[in-house]
Amino acid sequence: MSSLPSSSADSSENPTITVERFQQMRLSEHPSGRTASPSLGANASLMPTISPLQPSHTGSSITSAISTDSLADNSVPEAEEIKDGHTIQLEPKPFASGGYADVHRGTWTPASGGRPGSPAGPIQVAVKILRVSGLAEDMTTDYGKQLSRMDKHLAREMHTWQKLHHKRITPLFGYMGSKNTVISGERPLLVSPYYRNKNLRIYLHNNPNADVLALLYQAAEGLEYLHSRRPFPIAHLDIKAENILITDEDEASICDFGVARVLDNISTGWTTSSPAFTAVFASPEVLRGDNGQTSADVYSFSSLILEALSGRFPWYKFKNNLFKIMQLAESGTTPIPEDHPIPSLSAPALVVLWELLHNCWKKEPTERPTMGQVMIQLQEVRKLARGE
Repeated sequence: MSSLPSSSADSSENPTITVERFQQMRLSEHPSGRTASPSLGANASLMPTISPLQPSHTGSSITSAISTDSLADNSVPEAEEIKDGHTIQLEPKPFASGGYADVHRGTWTPASGGRPGSPAGPIQVAVKILRVSGLAEDMTTDYGKQLSRMDKHLAREMHTWQKLHHKRITPLFGYMGSKNTVISGERPLLVSPYYRNKNLRIYLHNNPNADVLALLYQAAEGLEYLHSRRPFPIAHLDIKAENILITDEDEASICDFGVARVLDNISTGWTTSSPAFTAVFASPEVLRGDNGQTSADVYSFSSLILEALSGRFPWYKFKNNLFKIMQLAESGTTPIPEDHPIPSLSAPALVVLWELLHNCWKKEPTERPTMGQVMIQLQEVRKLARGE
């Protein structure tokens, strides 16, 4: 996560506000109950988005999944339904924003005492607050319909996220539905941990001697867990450095399942106003607008590896040219070592690394390796880098 913005003069006397007070402030700005959505401009396709997929179903029940993976955290209970907005104190300004939500740092006092291992008192959290206006460009659309659409997005995220109990997956602490939004002004929200180390990109900038390959392997463990879920594998569909958080224990944790889709053979439509991907990391099929599968994550993870090790993301020369990026991806063109020097790795390690990257970047999704295979090759790269 990015660093917190400095408080404005108005907020310096009251550095935190309750969710209810936050809603009153927003409603006073927009009496209709609609909030302004920031324009992303011509480069919207290159920006991270939150919950941009139109859900096709919500499911009638939400259950916890039990994984046999050694890193699975099976002791974690269902996320708490937050019924009282006064239990959350928010920083007035968000530290991150997307097409459907603002994310604030906050303090939450859970009614149930929190998850196992968490303190019974206040917990530092990241609060993702959905915006109705982010769901449609037409601001004359009936508010109730927008609210209903938002409920589907929220139900979808909870349905997916609540199933994910794993050390490499950022947990969901709690949520607040929108059934009372019109009456109480409480916007739907999701609550998850706040990590002081923020995301992988910021962490590597602040810690140049970090074991990058170890962090990448940890992220791969989380992604492999998603892809190996049965009966329905899960594709994240927005893998990038910003969505790999670094916990307070200096370990990688995958976050933001707003764009995740459970692969249950049900068609999911993309929205036209907020692309569900970051272009320089997206696979050719996702750039074409096809529904991405787990193989699309493998493609994106390869690009994540390249950025983490070289400090340059793919096609950095064309980062503001979506058309050019789409041309390159569709032609099967891939980044080259000359544009991405990695002096920290030995020559033998680089040979194995680039073989891995090019295999993950195969234009045909079925020709790409699985995340389990990626993990094996990452281990080999790490051994060679250490001279083993």
